Amino acid sequence: MYDVLIIDDEPWSREVVKTLVPWEDLGLRQAGEAEDGREGLRLADELSPHIIITDMRMPGIDGVELLKQLNERYPEIKIVVMSGYDDWLYLKQAIRSRAIEYLLKPIDAEELKAALSRCLAELRETAARQEDSETVSEPFVFADSALLNEYLALKRQVHSLMREFNGREVEQALHRLEKELTKVLAPERQKEMIPQLRYDFILMLQEFLAENGQSSGYARDPNMAPVAKWTSISQALVELRSLYAHAIKEAAQHRRSRGSLSIAEIQAYIDKHFGEPISLETIAHRFFVSKEHLSRLFKASTGENLTDYLQRQRMERAKELIAVHGYSIKHVAELTGYADLTYFYRVFKKYFGITPGELRKED
Repeated sequence: MYDVLIIDDEPWSREVVKTLVPWEDLGLRQAGEAEDGREGLRLADELSPHIIITDMRMPGIDGVELLKQLNERYPEIKIVVMSGYDDWLYLKQAIRSRAIEYLLKPIDAEELKAALSRCLAELRETAARQEDSETVSEPFVFADSALLNEYLALKRQVHSLMREFNGREVEQALHRLEKELTKVLAPERQKEMIPQLRYDFILMLQEFLAENGQSSGYARDPNMAPVAKWTSISQALVELRSLYAHAIKEAAQHRRSRGSLSIAEIQAYIDKHFGEPISLETIAHRFFVSKEHLSRLFKASTGENLTDYLQRQRMERAKELIAVHGYSIKHVAELTGYADLTYFYRVFKKYFGITPGELRKED
């Protein structure tokens, strides 16, 4: 069981959290609760919780200072931040403090569950890596930069394909990774790389499960047991293909069983992922509808084309990052889903009537 500490100055808010969390299903336990940051720090020291769910605006030590101190004293604790204020200062501090999630009140039960599932995934992976470190004397280092680039590219591809529920191409990508690694690495080097594979791909899998509300049961599925006993890259990737196929199939069935399409959910997905290379096609694929149906339904419900909504989210965020926070234009393009800097300039100029550089000079 993993212990959770709740910190919030409002008793009713603490009760809401306690009611929304399926404690036993997730393998969690309520370790305690505090009504301000100072009491929260004391209980963190006394109870050594694995996870802290904390509000931001509290008397005494507020959330900003609390996150700073928690990060300095207890970097191993996973943190979920909640607040009634959509405030950039708080979000920035949450990011700096490596918070798992930043949730706005009123708290959505599924979002809270997904955030806690991500905490659990990271805690389990940390434990797994510590176990691996007992048998592996040093971390795996790619001696060949070309192989490293190939590995990273295939990992990104698996991540993207999984988010599209494309099980067949995920399997093919993992098979290509197996062929590439076994062809290039000597047997002893292959064994040294197993902990890296385990960390990268099991964590990515559990994040996917958390996003789709499935981590609670699947993370404890007996089928996960073999990951602790991998003895070769081939064995690892064969079993990873099986695990990924099962996860994608279950997630797809779960999404299809939900029936009607929720435009609010589509918007929430875009709002959360517009910094990634998503499009009308990838969103339609994720929600198991045709592009045409999704486009018509979104326009009828919101009065705005989906692609226009996605572009607006990206452009408004880009403007804020340049004018308010002073990020470099190249970094802003990357953060808002534009891999091609020239294309970002063109879209920005068309949307605002000025270039990103001209916006910076005006500021």
